[in-house]
Order: sequence, then C-alpha cells, then structure tokens
Amino acid sequence: FSAPGTITLGASGIVFGWLAYLLVRGLFTKRLHDILIAIIVFLVYGSVLWGVLPGAAGVSWQAHLGGAVGGVISASRLARHSR
Repeated sequence: FSAPGTITLGASGIVFGWLAYLLVRGLFTKRLHDILIAIIVFLVYGSVLWGVLPGAAGVSWQAHLGGAVGGVISASRLARHSR
C-alpha cells in the first residue's frame, strides 16, 4: 500500500503499536491503573499520533497506521485472554 520510494519497514511501526496498545488497554480492561497509564502516556506522547497521517515525504504513514491497528487488536485480545 505504500508509495514508491518510501520505507515501510522500521521500528516506528512497532513504536506506534506499543503506543496504541498502552492507550487503549484501559478501555478493554476497565482497570483504573491501566486507564491512568493511558492518560499519562497520552499527555506525554499524544502528539506522536499525528504520525499516522500522511505527512513528510519518504516516511511511510502506512507502517505507523498498521502498527497502531495492531496495538489496538493486541490490547483487545490480551484483555479478553486475561479474564
């Protein structure tokens, strides 16, 4: 899905996955501890979320979006598994 000349594979996709996981885990577990972590992470790193939108040339927003989607799916599945 990426445009020619962009790098789609990289650590930034993993970072976005971890960020999304931390942000939405509290929604699935409904534990106060997880919700507080999500709020703190959002306040500190929330501006990074703009990276899932098309922006700088040569930077694959698709990898960022894919990582974020993977983080949400992981949070959902792991929350169900822990119950």
